[in-house]
Amino acid sequence: MVANFKGSQTFASLCNLSLAKDAIARGPFDYAFIQGESYEEARYAENPSGNTAILTAVRALSDQIRAASPSCKVVLEATWASTHDNYEGFGNFENYANLLAAGTISLAEAAGDIVSPIGTAFKDVRNGSSGINLYHTDDYHQGPYGAYLKACVNYLVLYKTRFGAHPADCGLDPAKTAVLRAAAEKAYFGN
Repeated sequence: MVANFKGSQTFASLCNLSLAKDAIARGPFDYAFIQGESYEEARYAENPSGNTAILTAVRALSDQIRAASPSCKVVLEATWASTHDNYEGFGNFENYANLLAAGTISLAEAAGDIVSPIGTAFKDVRNGSSGINLYHTDDYHQGPYGAYLKACVNYLVLYKTRFGAHPADCGLDPAKTAVLRAAAEKAYFGN
């Protein structure tokens, strides 16, 4: 069974959120995907000693999950850099994307978690020549193609195998979804 703990909550609030506690108690889970506010990993990478509360919260949430589901693999989702609000104050896309990746890896290593490299796949698609828009109209959340890409990366985390000959396109343009699957494989198998 797979659990998904995310949203517009900080890691600290997810630790204390009764909904998250209720979901954790419903285990056992084989995998649990966690994600707090998407800028937290970048803030941690930018200043680990000044943001120890983020690490403490990630560890606490991961430990809560593993206490209820001892064999559960906790997966920290490396989110994508948004393009609004001056890149969350990180100045530019590249800096923000790089800080998100570095922070996620550091937090996951410290908490004993696995990383789902969603942000790396987003960055590769955004910087490529496909012209595929991954974002919702708010330039922050994922749009349909971004959701597909995220699902592809998480599929690879779960199954650790390349996509077969007839993968689902989920009603999206097959040429674009082929590009996204290739980006997901590059991000996952290249890390």
